[in-house]
Amino acid sequence: MAEQSLREQVAWASRILATEGYADLTLGHVSARDDDGRVYIKRKGVALDEVEPDDIVEFSVDDADSVFAPDMHLEAVLHQAVYQARPDVGAVHHGPPPHSARPTRRSSCSRTTPCSSPTACRCSRARPS
Repeated sequence: MAEQSLREQVAWASRILATEGYADLTLGHVSARDDDGRVYIKRKGVALDEVEPDDIVEFSVDDADSVFAPDMHLEAVLHQAVYQARPDVGAVHHGPPPHSARPTRRSSCSRTTPCSSPTACRCSRARPS
């Protein structure tokens, strides 16, 4: 039996996460690092349950700019930071508990709206004069 490539393994792991409740475009990612310092992670714009090996993109642990490629998900910087800090780590998964409440933010009209991503929850509040 042929050994699976890291692209195939990351695609499989992504689909497994989807079966466990991580069925969102932005919440939950898995990545894997090869012996040469290349990291494989799903590209942006594809749901976890749809990931195929062709949806896996690559970045370098040592090249800070590589995580800003057009198809790269914003959360790749988190994975890169873990790999830089921990050379012994070969794979990373992150995500919120699949059945937790989704974070919300308050809009200017005091209506509660769901955050579209973790970065969307950063909102500034006007300070009183």
